[in-house]
Amino acid sequence: MRNADDYIVSEEPLAIPFEIPESDKITSLVGISSTSLVVGSSRGSVWLLSLDYNDTVISTTPTAIRQSEGDGHPATQIEYDFMQSAIYVVLSDQGIARCTLENPSCFVLPNTDSLNPIRSVAVDSFNGFLYFLGADHQVYRSELLPYEVVENYQLSKIMPYPGTAAITLVHPFLLM
Repeated sequence: MRNADDYIVSEEPLAIPFEIPESDKITSLVGISSTSLVVGSSRGSVWLLSLDYNDTVISTTPTAIRQSEGDGHPATQIEYDFMQSAIYVVLSDQGIARCTLENPSCFVLPNTDSLNPIRSVAVDSFNGFLYFLGADHQVYRSELLPYEVVENYQLSKIMPYPGTAAITLVHPFLLM
């Protein structure tokens, strides 16, 4: 392991080349390994980027995970579930997309309450929970979506938590 002090932006960041369709913009990202990054766009598309780099250059190989439908809903947040090798993508005002990374496929769990759409999500892979932050500033908990999700899946258990503005999950604690 390198010196711990080396990890506080010890060098100039390298730009990661990645071309997205015209009039689309990157709106979210999550690192899933030292050579893989997932990016989401303002139209709701999601790509897995395989990174190949040396000290001065980074090159990428993109794989489409989810293509936007029409104008789409922006991918405002992406969280990685390392136990199931899946990602959860918050699609602004539409719901959450759960996408598998192996043989990429996605399922969208739509918001059931148009007045209280999901704004943020945290994945607790170890204990099998998803935490949601609704527009009402309440935190909700549900079991993780099944590995093989079916088309008509509904959240089976939602537990409200006291109001909060943002959530961050650091295993095994939930910080509010």
